[in-house]
Amino acid sequence: MAIGNFAFSACISVRRPVYCVMPRSKFQNQLAVKLLALLCFGGIVGSTLVAIVSTRYGWPMLLELASHFQLQYFGFSLVLLGLLLLTRQRWLILISLLCISLLAQQILPWYLPHLPTANTALLRVLASNLNVNNFDYSRLLNLVQQEQPDVVVLMEVNDTWGKPLAPLHRQYPYWFGLSEEASAGIAILSRSPLENSQIVRFRRDSTPSIMTQLTIDQHPVSLVAVHPLVPVRPALFHRRNRQFAGMSEQIDRSNSLIVVGDFNATMWSPYLQMLTAKLGLHNSRKGFGILPTWTTPSPVSPFPAWLAPLLAIPIDHCLISQNLRTIDMHTGAPVGSDHLPIVVDLAISNGQ
Repeated sequence: MAIGNFAFSACISVRRPVYCVMPRSKFQNQLAVKLLALLCFGGIVGSTLVAIVSTRYGWPMLLELASHFQLQYFGFSLVLLGLLLLTRQRWLILISLLCISLLAQQILPWYLPHLPTANTALLRVLASNLNVNNFDYSRLLNLVQQEQPDVVVLMEVNDTWGKPLAPLHRQYPYWFGLSEEASAGIAILSRSPLENSQIVRFRRDSTPSIMTQLTIDQHPVSLVAVHPLVPVRPALFHRRNRQFAGMSEQIDRSNSLIVVGDFNATMWSPYLQMLTAKLGLHNSRKGFGILPTWTTPSPVSPFPAWLAPLLAIPIDHCLISQNLRTIDMHTGAPVGSDHLPIVVDLAISNGQ
């Protein structure tokens, strides 16, 4: 073995061939570190700008679509911050921490617990988008037996579900709904009588919704079940938003009010924020976390099983009037759909 030293390289000859090892210069190392720092910093700042701006402006459609992924922006930025810390670029790290604190303001308030209040008239609501292509009937029946809700709200229900749901008739004798082969089917099953039930369209081109009333411990409660269109194209985007506008104008607020269903929008959407504010409602999620509901791994999910949890967003909601309080909210066991069910325990506050 022969070893020769040169000014810019070290060549190691082991008989033949000859291998040359080029040492990395200090300048190259510094350049790579700065490039990594700038890429991480740019990703954090970009995520923050998209996250903040998209929650305030609902146009164009893609900007509103971007508002739904606040949890992903936060998680992505935390990963980039970890890499940025390795570069020791102090000012970039400080600015990035400020950006991440802004992202955290979109996430953390949903996990802050509420002060306990005196409540009466408990009501458990289960809402589930079944997916029109889901035929795994037994999982829904098992979920209902497990959760024992007082009211069951089903979306994308059609005639094929009629016979499988029949065993629930004894437990839930009061049914009202619309069965359609398309994804517009919607139904309410209740232990208590449903009064003044009607199928409504809040705009001429809206999907059908249900408006009904029930009495809980002598308290009248208005219940509205909705499933607006998926805003995947501009025309559908505008129709969904028109339905939100119609809901804010036509829903009666004289009683305690529950608006529940698959809204095809997250709580960060400017349009859903506007609807919630105009109706004077609040989201029952507050204090119980983000609780993503779509998409979840299933045979009918549009995404691979490994990707679905990473893209999951909360689009199934239970919006309630100010005199109602959420005692508990959680997602139920999968029912074979690309949505997870939501289960909400509600109570009417004393003195309200």
